[in-house]
Amino acid sequence: MENESPSDPDWLIRRTLQQDPIKGFELLYQRYYRPLCSHVARLVYSREIGEDLVGDLFYHLWQNNQYSQISGSFRAYLFSAARNRAINYLRWEFNRTQPTEESDLTDRIDSAESDRDLAFEELTVRINRALEALPPQCRNVFIMSRFEGQKNTEISSQLAISVKTVEGHLTKALARLRQSLHDYWLILLLFLVW
Repeated sequence: MENESPSDPDWLIRRTLQQDPIKGFELLYQRYYRPLCSHVARLVYSREIGEDLVGDLFYHLWQNNQYSQISGSFRAYLFSAARNRAINYLRWEFNRTQPTEESDLTDRIDSAESDRDLAFEELTVRINRALEALPPQCRNVFIMSRFEGQKNTEISSQLAISVKTVEGHLTKALARLRQSLHDYWLILLLFLVW
């Protein structure tokens, strides 16, 4: 497996998954369940729904043996998958509460929303690609900061690096993301305004 060294934050989990999948999956669950629930709850504005969505994510990871196919960062994969589930839930919830009356205005609104959804999905794919292109430590710091909402001092102590190093990783990640998404912002802005 890629990233298989003690410097990989998930090294122990990967090794345990290879030797004893049940114990390895328990470690994966224990490490990421709570941070994922917090992240998803902020997106769907409900702790209970967040816990359901994350529980469902782990269930599918186990049932379909998907955990063994993750060659990159578990953290990046899980946060991306959890975010996608939250977005899908919000879309479902929005469609469920929409009025059923059909009109020309409704059709135009639906079309604009569909365009925005496509633009948002494209942006999500581009962000995920840009994150995967970052060096592992830089990616982990960015995800812990921006997706998990951890403070620089918390990241510093958890990863055993200085706060200045955390700040350096964040600066590097943001610069690379800006560079990767530079050509896309105008297109996204046009879709959101239209």
